[in-house]
Amino acid sequence: NKGMIRLPLPSETSSIQTIAALKEGLLLFTQENLVLFADPDQSNVGMVSFASVKASSTQSAVPYATRLYTLDPVGQMIWRYSVTGNSASQERPYLKQIDPALTQAVDLAIDSNIFVALKNGQVIKYLSGDRQEWGLRPIEPALTNINSLWTTIDVDRLVVADSVGKRILVFDKQG
Repeated sequence: NKGMIRLPLPSETSSIQTIAALKEGLLLFTQENLVLFADPDQSNVGMVSFASVKASSTQSAVPYATRLYTLDPVGQMIWRYSVTGNSASQERPYLKQIDPALTQAVDLAIDSNIFVALKNGQVIKYLSGDRQEWGLRPIEPALTNINSLWTTIDVDRLVVADSVGKRILVFDKQG
């Protein structure tokens, strides 16, 4: 089937926690904090040189420009890596201080700001490592759950998936 590529994972891989799409391929983060690089052009998957020593968990990972940002709810932090090919530098904190609200974080999206979705339906916005005064406007019925979040620098919308409410919500970036 030319429309689909099947890439077998290494035998020591359990479940994939999150995936980040890069120009060169895919970074796959496992629940055991292993990082794999999948190269669809070469039809292979291998371990990555990923110098993560401070991150406690990886809930979500999003590339932006030449960097990769990961969401660490356990460590209450967003980490930033420089990515070159299939390797990454040691992580650096993106946030200027830990944020206890991130223990409830489920996803992140980036457009130069970083938006973080919380389990309770709230979205937090950060700019240059600082939390911003910002929030989604109230809606009916109220948003009490977020499964995933999406935006890019090229669009003026923030898209929220709510499986409990069985809906997709599209907000402008003003909230």
